[in-house]
Amino acid sequence: MFGADFEHGKLDQTINTGPHLQSPPYNAPPTTRTNPDIAKWAIYANDTIVIDRLSITPGIRYDHNDITGSFTSPSFGITYELAANTILRASVARGFTIPPLSATSGGALFLDPNPSLEPEEVWSYQAGAESSVAKYLWLKATLFRHVLKNALTDEATTGGTRYINGGKIRRQGFEIEAETLPVYDLSLFAGVGYVYIKPSGEPQSAKKHDRRNYKIGVRYDDTESFKAELFGQNVWWDLDPDPGAGPGPSYKLADNNFIWDLNLTKKICSTEKSDTAIFVTVHNIFNGSQYDSADIRSPERWVEAGIRVRF
Repeated sequence: MFGADFEHGKLDQTINTGPHLQSPPYNAPPTTRTNPDIAKWAIYANDTIVIDRLSITPGIRYDHNDITGSFTSPSFGITYELAANTILRASVARGFTIPPLSATSGGALFLDPNPSLEPEEVWSYQAGAESSVAKYLWLKATLFRHVLKNALTDEATTGGTRYINGGKIRRQGFEIEAETLPVYDLSLFAGVGYVYIKPSGEPQSAKKHDRRNYKIGVRYDDTESFKAELFGQNVWWDLDPDPGAGPGPSYKLADNNFIWDLNLTKKICSTEKSDTAIFVTVHNIFNGSQYDSADIRSPERWVEAGIRVRF
C-alpha cells in the first residue's frame, strides 16, 4: 500500500495580562500576539507478505515539515501462527513526535519559544502471544521496550521557562489481557500493565519509576438488542506527595482507587440501512479519586444518555 499526507496548520494566539502580571517582578506586556504556522507532508509504503503460517509486514514512511526538517520511519513486523488458536508476533519500528508550535515558535505566558528544538525520536520493540487454546479463555501477553531520544524537558530562563531536548528515556514493561468466552451471554475480562521508566544519567541506585494499571469488568451481550458493561480501572503513577500541597491531600491519595463505569445500550430499531439505540453511561459510579495533579481532581459521578443512530 502506498499513500501520502499533506497538512498545513496555523496557531493564532493572543495573550492578555492584567495589571498584576504587568507589574514587577513579572513585567509581562499587556498583549502578546503570535501566529506561527507549519506545513507538513509525508509519503509512506507498507506491505504484508504471507508465506504459509508466516506473515511479514515491512513498511517505511518519510515525513517533512518546514520547522524541524525531515524524518524517516522504518518498521518491520512478523506474525507466526503457531497453532490453530495461538499466534506469536513481534515488531520493531522507529517513530518521532515534533514539538508543538507553542514550544518552537509561539511561546506562551512565561514560556519562551525555542526554534532549535528537535523532534523526539523513539525506537519501539514489541513481542507477544495471543491464544484461545483454553476452552473458555482468551489470553494475550505483550512485552515492550521503547527507547526515547531528545526527550522534551524544561529549563529556567530570565522570562520564565523554555523547552529543550534532554537525554534518553527508556520505558519497558508488559501487558497481560484475559477474557472468558460468553456463557449465557455473560463474559468476564481483566488486564494488567506495568511500565518501568529510566531516564538517562540517573544512577542505578536512584529510585525507580513505576507505572501500573489494572482493569477488570463484566460484560453482558445478547448480540441482538441489549448490551451492558461494568468495568473498573486503576492507574498507579508511583508519585511522591506534592511538597507544596501543605496540609491538603497528597498525590498518593489519588492514585490508589478504582474508577467504575457502567454502559447500557438497548437497540430499539434495526433495518438493513440503519440501527437506532438508546444508551446510558454512568461515569465514576462510586465517586472515586484518581489524578496525578492536586489541582486537577477527578470529576465525581456524572451521567450521559441519548440516542445513537448508525447508517
